[in-house]
Amino acid sequence: MNKWGTLAIAGIVGAAASAVYNYLFAPAAETTFDGSYQSRLDWALAEGEKAAALREQELRAEFEAAKIALPAPPLPPPLPPSLPEVPVDVKHSGSSNP
Repeated sequence: MNKWGTLAIAGIVGAAASAVYNYLFAPAAETTFDGSYQSRLDWALAEGEKAAALREQELRAEFEAAKIALPAPPLPPPLPPSLPEVPVDVKHSGSSNP
């Protein structure tokens, strides 16, 4: 590709990136510039946080209801008695360690 083709592609990519940036961070047409100003990105993030908080409340309520509804699990049976301790001779006749 020659220089002019590369320049044309770079211009197209730059224009597309500029359009995306402008869409995300520029105000909407009906926006007033007062204390309640939000860009589209800020609005989307705030809506996501509200949805996450609502879903967390739903899941916590469901979890608490499940905890109350289920009886406690039965205790496991007792373990069998352990073997009596057997003395172990640590000196081995065939070991290479002194």
